Amino acid sequence: MYIPFRRLSEGIKYILIFVAFTVLFYNIITIVSNVIKPDNPYKEPDGRALKVLKYSEVQQLSYEDFKKRLLNFYYYGE
Repeated sequence: MYIPFRRLSEGIKYILIFVAFTVLFYNIITIVSNVIKPDNPYKEPDGRALKVLKYSEVQQLSYEDFKKRLLNFYYYGE
């Protein structure tokens, strides 16, 4: 049986190039995301910024209060 080694080697070469570029682009995206990501997003704000929400003890909420807090959570993400 005849095996075309030239075509096989070209296919392996293209697969290796694809894997190499995939690893390269993954590392580039990881580095860029680490550069633009804040160090600690939950730290106390500096300057004139205020932390808006603060932790409060668990309390019995009415349905309307719970609905309002849930809508605020969905809207503001806090």
